[in-house]
Amino acid sequence: MITEKANFHTRDLINPTALDRLIIASGGVTRDFVGIFSNSIAIARNRGEGHHRGSKIGAEDINAAAGEYDGNKREEFKLDTAEDRIQLEEAFQRLVTFCTEESKCNVFLISQKLTGATKDAIDQLIDLRLIHPVKSRVTLKKGAAGELYEAYMLDVSQYTASRKVHDFHMIDLSASEKDEEIRRASLIFQES
Repeated sequence: MITEKANFHTRDLINPTALDRLIIASGGVTRDFVGIFSNSIAIARNRGEGHHRGSKIGAEDINAAAGEYDGNKREEFKLDTAEDRIQLEEAFQRLVTFCTEESKCNVFLISQKLTGATKDAIDQLIDLRLIHPVKSRVTLKKGAAGELYEAYMLDVSQYTASRKVHDFHMIDLSASEKDEEIRRASLIFQES
């Protein structure tokens, strides 16, 4: 029986920026954290020791792992939304399109007054871990005085490729200036 204690530190396995990205990618869901982390370990191992990024897990590995993990979430999406799946998929696609092509940002805002099908879809997409709540009370920097919004983040798996291709802006939710960054009118999602 081995009784020797191994000295293992997180910093020996993963870069600090990658750890931050992993936390964001998992949206605070333990199951997603473990799944994405596991995938990122496999990606880093397959990269090999002599790679220019080294043997540690990096943010790029987390992005790739989150993209791969999206398949698991999509399968759960199909199983959990049998009755209203088509409407929910359409609502989700509108949010993805808004974030990746219109606002070009990982965070979006909805009015606190929003009710009906769109609000119901957002609540279901939170349960399915495809969007994540960020802040429950947001006011804009300019305009719409007194109007309150809720901030949500699109799941990382939906925009990892968009960052490079479309000049996508990813608000760092651990940064001190995040509250100011999410107060932009361009982030307001409105059903047309």
